[in-house]
Amino acid sequence: MVRNRFGANAVTFHPILNALTKKKKMEEAWRVVDLMREIQIPIDLTGYNYLLTAYCHAGDLTSAAELLTKMEEEEGLRADTRTYDALVLGACRTGKVEGALAMLRRMEEDGAPLLYASHAHVIGAMLSVGYYEQAVEFVMSYGGRDEGLDEQSFGLLASRLINLKRFDEARFVVQEMKRRGIKMGDKLKEFYYSHVTV
Repeated sequence: MVRNRFGANAVTFHPILNALTKKKKMEEAWRVVDLMREIQIPIDLTGYNYLLTAYCHAGDLTSAAELLTKMEEEEGLRADTRTYDALVLGACRTGKVEGALAMLRRMEEDGAPLLYASHAHVIGAMLSVGYYEQAVEFVMSYGGRDEGLDEQSFGLLASRLINLKRFDEARFVVQEMKRRGIKMGDKLKEFYYSHVTV
């Protein structure tokens, strides 16, 4: 495509960068970026997001921060929803719950749409470090803004609390789900009828 000028552009390289970064082959991914530069195709925000997500998934926040600086300062690219989601993931993977919450606040301030995945990362991180009450408060604080987010966040939190045998918190969450009319899966309904309505 490049040799015959068949319209190769940054998007042409997305599947390659995506595949390499998912397999954590960062050296090869950067070689692709170098090749793009050689043939005068600048990497775009999506390409950078693939790299950033891979670093954040691995918990390599140093490389992620350097890449973010390069994106913003050298390339003039502005963070989008996927960029923020990667940073939330990275903070959560390294146990930096406060950093993840700060990233969510920055997303909102910048007007970036919130992803359900970002909330799932935060809920998982809070529960993994034993912040059970804070996880409930976090989910409650976003309650009522988005029906899909409510269903996903409340359901995920209740299920995880049940698995962790945190039944008092789980009872509270499913009661809230019932009160707010949030759909429950079969397992949560079963928990509700066996632990709340008895």
